Amino acid sequence: MRNGILWMLHRVAPADSEHLIFGLDSSLRVSPDYLEMQIIRAKEQGARFLSIDDFLANKRDGTGRPTDVCITIDDGFKDIYDYAFPVFKRQNAPFVFYVASDFIDTGFEHCLKPEADGMQMMADVILKRDVLVLNGKKVYAGTAAEKQAAFSIFWQAFAAQKEKTPEKSGHEILRAFFPDENLDFEGYRKRYLCSWNDLKEMAKDPLCTIGSHGKTHQWLSLMKDKDALEREFTESKKRIEENIGKEIFHFSYPYGQYNNSVLACAKKYYRSAVAIRAAGKTDRRFVLTSDDAYALPRISVQENAVLPLYLGTSALRPTYTGAEYAKHLFRKVFNFERKGRKRVLTVFFLKIKFKTRKDA
Repeated sequence: MRNGILWMLHRVAPADSEHLIFGLDSSLRVSPDYLEMQIIRAKEQGARFLSIDDFLANKRDGTGRPTDVCITIDDGFKDIYDYAFPVFKRQNAPFVFYVASDFIDTGFEHCLKPEADGMQMMADVILKRDVLVLNGKKVYAGTAAEKQAAFSIFWQAFAAQKEKTPEKSGHEILRAFFPDENLDFEGYRKRYLCSWNDLKEMAKDPLCTIGSHGKTHQWLSLMKDKDALEREFTESKKRIEENIGKEIFHFSYPYGQYNNSVLACAKKYYRSAVAIRAAGKTDRRFVLTSDDAYALPRISVQENAVLPLYLGTSALRPTYTGAEYAKHLFRKVFNFERKGRKRVLTVFFLKIKFKTRKDA
């Protein structure tokens, strides 16, 4: 039985025309107006917005609806506090915010890629330069296409350098890439990532549930050190709880990736965990009652994608399992309706109408 859908968000902020050329940024970001429009539109079509705890309770009890929606958000961007939180309060829409604890403490410094504030910093440097140098070679960035290509080159170079020298911090790597730039790491972290005070304030609101997105936003399924893997779950949980003053129970796998070892850790310390796709070979994104509570699929909310297919009529129209589809067909073929004194019997698309006698 279909239990509903989990919307997946990362950033909610007004469009920044300068950054539209960077595909990674534009694919992660939706505008506040767009988000609010989709919530209103979904409600008009019968959607019921639920907290992650209520969504899971309905799943467990078999009382979920195909049109149930739970809003989930990953990472820890400050624009969730600035722009999304007011939307959720206006629309009385619960949400769960999964944050990577190191993002809040130190930004991208310990990440394997220049994510969050590092992504913004890299994009800003490339935007204002027509030519850059990497490993002694010129990287041209004069046109929009060249800037996008340059962004990809530096992104990949960062990841390769981090893999080669994991002891180096992300700050060290970016300084080496852009030695002539005065990079304000602390300023970017404060501008683009939530503070613990932001999260504590949100956590006080009954609409908000705070969860963990790991400690360093690692690809957990590739981690070979079991102790380090476990710390991604335990240390992030402890750090978040210390700062918001509440126990947390829900986890989101970075990049949606997990394996048996990762699942075991999630089950050891949390009540649920969200991924992206359903387990197995299927690309199914809606949640079934039978789904493992530690491998829940989600639908990515992207303003620049074919999003209305997921959030509009076709998303909220029932998506059937085999058994549900059989019942649906049966009702189409054989149905009985009461309309006052009128009765309508449908048999193989033939409608037979008759009336009952008046009461004596």
